[in-house]
Amino acid sequence: MLSISQARKIILNNTGKTPVVMTDLMAAAGACLAKDIYSPLPITLFDNSAMDGYAVRAADLKGASQKNPIRLKIIEEIPAGHIPRKRVKRGEASLIMTGAMFPAGADTVVVVEATKREGKLVQIFIEVGKGENIRKKGEVIRRGQLLLKAGALIRPAEVALLATVNKTKVSVHRRPRVAILSTGSEVVPLGRRLGPGQIVDSNRYGVMMQLKACGADVIDLGIVRDEREAIKRKLLKGLRRADVIITIGGVSVGQWDFVKEVVAGLGRLIFWKVKMKPGGPLTFGKIKDKLYFGLPGNPVSTLVVFEQMVRPALLKMGGRRDYLKPVLAAVLEKDYRGQAGKVRLERIFLRYKNDKFFARPVRSLGSGDLRSLAAANGLMIVPANISRLRKGRLVSAQWL
Repeated sequence: MLSISQARKIILNNTGKTPVVMTDLMAAAGACLAKDIYSPLPITLFDNSAMDGYAVRAADLKGASQKNPIRLKIIEEIPAGHIPRKRVKRGEASLIMTGAMFPAGADTVVVVEATKREGKLVQIFIEVGKGENIRKKGEVIRRGQLLLKAGALIRPAEVALLATVNKTKVSVHRRPRVAILSTGSEVVPLGRRLGPGQIVDSNRYGVMMQLKACGADVIDLGIVRDEREAIKRKLLKGLRRADVIITIGGVSVGQWDFVKEVVAGLGRLIFWKVKMKPGGPLTFGKIKDKLYFGLPGNPVSTLVVFEQMVRPALLKMGGRRDYLKPVLAAVLEKDYRGQAGKVRLERIFLRYKNDKFFARPVRSLGSGDLRSLAAANGLMIVPANISRLRKGRLVSAQWL
C-alpha cells in the first residue's frame, strides 16, 4: 500500500497543465499566468506630488520657521489630471494636489499643514530639502521591468497591478474542467423527500465547493445508480468535456462497488488504496488522457482525500507553482490517543497566540461525522508509528 507522499508523487507526475488561453483581465481573476509579464509603462508615469501642498524651490525656504515664515507668491493651482502651465521661479509657489503633475522649476513639495494661505501669497513655516514629497517617474516600476512571473496566481493585487500598467488581456492556463459523479442507489439529491434507506448526496455538494475553491470549472454529472452500464454512460459523458473525472463512492470491495471495474474497462487504474486515515480507499487512474480520482464514500474521507490528493493536482494543472499546502508546527493543547499503523489526519482547531500556533483535537465519531469537520479548521498529521501524543508536544499541522 502506498504512503501519502508516494501516492501524491504518482498523481503529480501524471498531471500536466491545461492549455494556455488569452483572456480579459477581469476574467483572469483566480487563474494563473502562463507567461512572464513585463511592464509596458513606467510607474509612476510622470513626476507628481505625493501630498497636497505647494511645489516650491527648496532654496527659497532657508531659515523658514514658525516665528520667521517665508512668503511666496502663488502663481497657479494644479489639480490632479491637469498639466502645469507655468514654471516655478525664485520666490514663487504652485498649489498642488496629490497625484498632480509636478511643475518645472520646482524641486520639492511643502505639505499644506505647514503653510498658511493669504490671498495670492502663502506663508511657509518649515524648511524642506530637495526632492521631498515627490514621486519620480519610473520610481515604482521601470519600463520593461518584470512584473509577474509565469505561475503567479491572479488575485486582487495582481489585477490592480496589471491594470496600473494598462494590461487589458493576459495569457493564463485555462481553468481545469472537472466532471463529478456520485454513485449509489441509496443516494438522492438535496431537497428531495427521503425514502426508506436513502441518504442525501452531501458529498457531491462539498466536493463541488472544494473544486470551485481550487478555481476549477465544475461539470455536475449528478447521481448514478449502482449499475455498470449506467456508470459507464455517465463517465463517457463526462469525458467529452472534462480534464478530470471524479467519482464518489463505489471504490471499495462491496458487492455493489462497480466503479473500479468500469474505469478499468475504459482506461487503466494506477493505484488503489493509500496508507492514510481517513481516506484510505482512494483510486487513481487515467481514462485516455484524463485524470481519474475515485473518492471514498464516507463524507469526511471524501473531503480530506480531496485536500491531500486532488487539490494539488488541480492547482498544478491550472499552472500554480505552490500547489502543496504548507505544514506548520503547532503546540498540542490536549493529549491525543489513536491507532498506529497508518498516517492519521486528525481534525483539529488551530489558533495563533503569543507567536505560536496551538492545535486542539476536535472530538469525532468517525469518518462519517461531518459536524466534527465543520468544527475544525485544520488537520494534524500523525505519523503511522505513533499512537499517543502528550499535551504540549509540537505536532505537524495544516490549515483546511
